[in-house]
Amino acid sequence: MESFKHPIDRIQWIDARTLNPNSYNPNIVMNKELELLRLSMLKQGWIQPIIVNGATIIDGFHRYWLSTNDKALIKAFNYQVPVCDLRLSEAEARLLTVRMNRAKGSHIAVKMHNLVTGLVKEYGQDPAYIAEQIGANRDEVELLLKENVFEALEIRKHKYSKAWIPA
Repeated sequence: MESFKHPIDRIQWIDARTLNPNSYNPNIVMNKELELLRLSMLKQGWIQPIIVNGATIIDGFHRYWLSTNDKALIKAFNYQVPVCDLRLSEAEARLLTVRMNRAKGSHIAVKMHNLVTGLVKEYGQDPAYIAEQIGANRDEVELLLKENVFEALEIRKHKYSKAWIPA
């Protein structure tokens, strides 16, 4: 059987300063989430490559930006970033940018309640530590820890964004 080569087989470490952001990415990351990305990169290292088309970034702009602007990350990785070059047409690169951004999804509050409660009850994690690690404040974590919080708030009687509605 012939082995199939996947793009992930072609990851290379390169100098991030040789990359260029694309001009069409509609995605933004707020400062709080950017700080979470920074924390993850410092704690776990690189777990996702930057997807490029030649020298143009398709996915991973914020990882790239941190790797070229954050002193701690520059010290840790010396501007080196893992990349996977897909060599796509310009149109397909643009479509992939949007698909990658949209595929990352959003958090649902009920599932966040289950996750946070499990971290405390099953793993003995401190709520203050959880808040720090997920970019929440202590009040948000305490609210997520309340038993039957969604029933008590009668959320079924209110209109919320899709992030509040379990899929």
